[in-house]
Amino acid sequence: MNRLTALATLRLTCLLALAAAVQACHRPALDAYAKREAKHQIALLPGDPVTLTSFRGGIEVQGTDSQQSWIRTHSVAGGRNTQEAEWRLEQIRLVDQASSSKAFSMVSTDPKPRGLRSDLIAQVPSTSYIVAETGEGSIQARNLLRGIRATTRDGAIVLNDISGNIQAETTRGGIVGKGLTLPATGMPHHFECHNGKIDLEIDAIEAPVFASTRLQPIELSLPIGPGYRFFLASKKGLSTILGDDGPIAQSEKGMPLELLIPGTPLVDVHIENHKAPITVRLGRKAPTKKARPQMGL
Repeated sequence: MNRLTALATLRLTCLLALAAAVQACHRPALDAYAKREAKHQIALLPGDPVTLTSFRGGIEVQGTDSQQSWIRTHSVAGGRNTQEAEWRLEQIRLVDQASSSKAFSMVSTDPKPRGLRSDLIAQVPSTSYIVAETGEGSIQARNLLRGIRATTRDGAIVLNDISGNIQAETTRGGIVGKGLTLPATGMPHHFECHNGKIDLEIDAIEAPVFASTRLQPIELSLPIGPGYRFFLASKKGLSTILGDDGPIAQSEKGMPLELLIPGTPLVDVHIENHKAPITVRLGRKAPTKKARPQMGL
């Protein structure tokens, strides 16, 4: 009996060692890290469109009235030892692509960029139109007057004090917006995520808004003044429109809610959800002094 137990224990030990060895081959340990920060002055004129791309890392952009524009990079690379980590760090580059717009991209020449991350923090003219794209990381923006197109796969999108056309899309993250002004720019404003919450506080609106998500609630605060043509649809949740004195309209669970509130301009608000509720609050007044929270990646 003791011999059988010893053989079983030995067999289990061998299997565990083999599994650990296979895992180590596929996922080499990153025991060392190297870091680097750099600040790059860039030449931008008011109104210049700016594209910021990071293959893996967060993006933060702030509009300013200052004549100084810059990008700060914060890069981290991992490896099995310090030498390998530093080598991988050297493979990360900030590339200024020549085009009609100012396009800055963080790229890596490492064919297997494990353990790499590079954040972009930029100060640009507030009149710049921003295109921000990243595969992994959050996108944060504030104090922009011409709008933004923000796209990320793994990360949230946070917008503060943004005016102009807004296109925001994330796969695994939510979208939060405060102090938004959505003028008539000839294009609708889009907010889309697949499994995150959408929470927007809109100070002024003149153009159609489309918002959709699947697994988390959608909450919108809209100002009184314009008219609204609402179409709210949640397949497994309630759709509610609230006023100062309580609910204006509410759907049955899983049923669409359509409502027309006369006014000028007449703005379309189209919201879709899959499992969670939709809540729209009317009557929000624009703050006399906008809070500009500190942002950090």
